[in-house]
Amino acid sequence: MKPVKLVRFFARLEPYAVHEENAVLLDEVSELLYTTTRYARTLLGDMQKNDWLQWTPKTGRNQRSILKKLYSEADIRRQIALDFISQKQFEEALEVLQDNQQLFGELLKQSSGAGLYNGQLHVQLTYNRTFGALYPHNILRNSERFFVRQLYSCLVKQDAKGNISPDIAHHWQMSEDGKQWSLYLRPKVQFHDGSPIHGQAIVELFNAYRKLPGYKKDLSHLLRVESPQSRVVRFYLSTEDVDFVSKLSDVKYSIQPVNQVTKSITKQKDVIGSGPFTLLEQSDKWLKLRAYEAFHGYRSLTDELTVWHVQSENGGNSYSHKMLSQQTEDDAKSAAAPTKQLCVEDGCLLAVFNQNASKELPTETRRWLAHVIQGEALWQDIEKNKVPINLVAADNFYPFWKPWECVAGTKPTAFRGLSILIYNHFGLRVCAQAISNVLAKYDIEVDIEEVPIETYAKRAKGDGFTQDIVLMNLLLDDNLPTSALLAFQSDIALRSCMNDKTSQWLDSNLTALCSKVQSTHYLERLEPIGNYLISEVIAKPLFHHMQSMSFQDMFHGVDMTPWGWPDIQQIWLED
Repeated sequence: MKPVKLVRFFARLEPYAVHEENAVLLDEVSELLYTTTRYARTLLGDMQKNDWLQWTPKTGRNQRSILKKLYSEADIRRQIALDFISQKQFEEALEVLQDNQQLFGELLKQSSGAGLYNGQLHVQLTYNRTFGALYPHNILRNSERFFVRQLYSCLVKQDAKGNISPDIAHHWQMSEDGKQWSLYLRPKVQFHDGSPIHGQAIVELFNAYRKLPGYKKDLSHLLRVESPQSRVVRFYLSTEDVDFVSKLSDVKYSIQPVNQVTKSITKQKDVIGSGPFTLLEQSDKWLKLRAYEAFHGYRSLTDELTVWHVQSENGGNSYSHKMLSQQTEDDAKSAAAPTKQLCVEDGCLLAVFNQNASKELPTETRRWLAHVIQGEALWQDIEKNKVPINLVAADNFYPFWKPWECVAGTKPTAFRGLSILIYNHFGLRVCAQAISNVLAKYDIEVDIEEVPIETYAKRAKGDGFTQDIVLMNLLLDDNLPTSALLAFQSDIALRSCMNDKTSQWLDSNLTALCSKVQSTHYLERLEPIGNYLISEVIAKPLFHHMQSMSFQDMFHGVDMTPWGWPDIQQIWLED
């Protein structure tokens, strides 16, 4: 009998304790199992073969046999479910677990990793929330940026030191005046739907990109794009840009069909990319990717990836006194105990003082606030309330820049209230509540508005924000120098908080930088610009996220990416 059916009979032996020798009559057992004595012997024999129990029959009238259960029903159901999960029979696993979604999620975590199935390498991971639409031109969270990198390619690649290498374009050259860039495309490169990636497709895509709010700043000097031949694309610029090609390595410039930019697409299954993986399915249950066989580069070693949505232990709860009061001492110890390897992310969680607020805060008030809400003070409040989050106080935008502070100010006597805007992100929520708690000591009331990231993006692209402070994340990708440049140049949330004077100053400095500086030197030349924004109390870096290397022990010899996910293209098994 199959285990999934046999366990139903085992469940009827519930009156017998586990790990205890029970002296029983076969008639008693058959009565519990609702079967004949003959069939009861068969069932007990099957259970013994599966090592669920030990059955020592005694012969003779009224002789009691010995029945010893080795496992509980719950343990057996877990093991059967794990076997089903290993065979990718997920519906059967849920059935044997009696549709217990929480237990199913725990078993998915337990069974995460790589395995061979029908001769193909499948990788299964879990994540604590669903993903938004995986389009390069959307505002993306850190994990979504990682998956966009798997689904799309760019014209070129850039490493963390700023070195450029080929991708869809195999060669490029700049004119003597730095105002014309020619890129030469590989032959027979295709989108995932089989349509060709030729010069005209690139022209149409960049003409669509340049109309979007998040692209207007960094493409403001782009006069036109042309394709004189099917495998040649030329970018004509109004000002000199000696490393324009490096910008084309960014996630936001991923190559996709133009209709994904110009049309309103809501169905996740409609995603068409150009990268090493295609999107099989995206839902509230999971994200599934498959290696793209016609990829123009090295084919992924992983054949298929499934990322299950499994709710985290804190369930995305808000950081509030109610939640914290419900937390037990054991919960707090568990949250505080480091169980995974951590490293400091290159990005930053920062407070931006909104120069376009309903009523802009005076400079002296901003200086006072910037010193009161420093990362160290906020972290003391977070630790005091035993919030399960890993952060490190920031002294500048990026952890590799030198510490920088603004001049301290004095608290205005009439200052009694402050408004903060965040989107639905646990780190931002924690930070906003810590600011509120710290300022409460100074009798300052803080009004926190939390909106979905889509609403946050819509406001940034539209009429802007009205709150005094906007909390945000500046995220850096694998193309570190260009990613840092574009964070200042075109992050729509950051730029929507700047008035015309600040925007003009920033644009002028970034244009001058791009006209003379190679991307390998972007980071050192961007640092004084970041310092100015801190000195003028336009932005206040608060924390760097401590990135949890959640999957590092799972895949030995596989590099972890800047987003905290394993390099799924390089996962392999010896057998």
